[in-house]
Amino acid sequence: MSWLLFYDWRRLFQLPTKWVNTFGLAMAVIIGGILWSVWGQHNKAIQAQLLDELALQQQSHLMYLRKLKQLDDQKIDYRDRYRKLAVSVPNPQSKTVVFNYLSSGLTDSSMEISSWQWEQQQHSQHLVVDLKGNFSEIAQFLRRCIRFSEVVTIKELSLSRHSVDTTKIDGRLRLSFFTVESAESQ
Repeated sequence: MSWLLFYDWRRLFQLPTKWVNTFGLAMAVIIGGILWSVWGQHNKAIQAQLLDELALQQQSHLMYLRKLKQLDDQKIDYRDRYRKLAVSVPNPQSKTVVFNYLSSGLTDSSMEISSWQWEQQQHSQHLVVDLKGNFSEIAQFLRRCIRFSEVVTIKELSLSRHSVDTTKIDGRLRLSFFTVESAESQ
């Protein structure tokens, strides 16, 4: 296309330089106008799409602001909520469910459980576990115990090691559960 504008038409048609320059300028203006209108149409389509996206974002923003205002307006009575939670009896767990859950976390661990005992107390059962392993494995087991249920509490935790040079730790853990067996005995 550029060869049409910059070709020396004066030599070909024996025309004066002024006419050739005027014709070249007119061609450049026409081509520029065509390109400007095509670019304008392209920009209008993109602008319409961006305006639609902006309107959707503004609608979702207003919706979230309304939700936040509703949440801010709600008055929560924490005293009443605490009383309801304190009075409600938690769902009891069976001993086999507790054992299966806790032992499934020991498959890839080098931690050793030397004893596993259930002790009956009023309204709860206590699980006494004697552990041997390194600190990180015992901590991981303890996290797993606490994540088991809302009704697990740690009654006793004692850790000891025989010397400063060893990484092996002996531990005793007493967990309190509200189990099915203790619920039936009430």
